[in-house]
Amino acid sequence: MLSYSVVVYKLYGIPQLDREYFQRLNTDENLFYLGLAVCWWFNPPILVTPIPYATFSLFHLITYFRSNIIPTFVPEAAPLLINSNAPVSGNAKIFVDLSKGLQNWVLKNYEGAMRSVSFAEVAIITSGLVAYIITWKIRLITLFFYLLFLRFRYHMNPFTKLAFKNVSERLDQVFLAPSAETRIPRYVKIAYRQIKGLLVYAGQINTPPPPTRR
Repeated sequence: MLSYSVVVYKLYGIPQLDREYFQRLNTDENLFYLGLAVCWWFNPPILVTPIPYATFSLFHLITYFRSNIIPTFVPEAAPLLINSNAPVSGNAKIFVDLSKGLQNWVLKNYEGAMRSVSFAEVAIITSGLVAYIITWKIRLITLFFYLLFLRFRYHMNPFTKLAFKNVSERLDQVFLAPSAETRIPRYVKIAYRQIKGLLVYAGQINTPPPPTRR
């Protein structure tokens, strides 16, 4: 919560009671992750909820290490991080190679990590919340709040949209003809179709505008 509060404050400054300020906040995923963190804070711990935060933190940590830690403690390596043709000593070259290796790792794994986070948010965390509601460990309002969060992510993030598509296709194969499991009761299939239709309808109401590119 603290880290996202700092990010939101640095982006938007002191809260202002005007329409433009709230419109800007309404399209910033940092604010939604902050709100989600507050929601988790007031609920019993759920094992899978830290998955997105842990993944984002890993990439932020690597970026901060490359951009701030290495230039601060090995200043002679800083010129080569900016200009690959700059001269560099033997000791600094170790850190330059480390920085480049980390950068290549981020470029190679970022997209896959974001796909995994989106799948976790759509399928794993949602399933965990439903299980906790069934066992009376959390309130239904928590799931409602989380579904609003997913709705925002669906309209703003292509990885989340792809995750919804993949999960939907897999569930359709299980519950809907012609590939539906024959052992699944008919009323379950009907309930799935109705719930899916309701979620699709709710997701299309007052679709938010795309975020402003900075």
